[in-house]
Amino acid sequence: MLTSNEWIGQPVKLLPWEKLVLLGLLEVDDDNRRTCQWAYISVAKKQGKTQLAAWLALWALIGSAEPAPVVLCAAASDDQADLVFGAVKTCVEMSPTLSRLIPKSHRFESELQVPSIPGSR
Repeated sequence: MLTSNEWIGQPVKLLPWEKLVLLGLLEVDDDNRRTCQWAYISVAKKQGKTQLAAWLALWALIGSAEPAPVVLCAAASDDQADLVFGAVKTCVEMSPTLSRLIPKSHRFESELQVPSIPGSR
């Protein structure tokens, strides 16, 4: 779900470059281990980097099947990191499915927790 400007609440339609990035980041080997451990993604301003980072953070928290996932957001400034976390929170608040997985009682100012995944944040 998109979380900003005139697109807020609309479903996601990935751009070709976003598909390539996600395919590369989420590729797994024959032992079902991700082949990519980190990435540096550089694209021009206003191309959806913040939103893409938010979706990846949510996937890492909920969809990756990692035990006790801890997802950190590092950025050039606190404001930039806050933008990503804000997009994550907005996705959770606007999505009925994500809202059930992360109830209000587990949404904090700078952290989300998934009650069904012990140790997740």
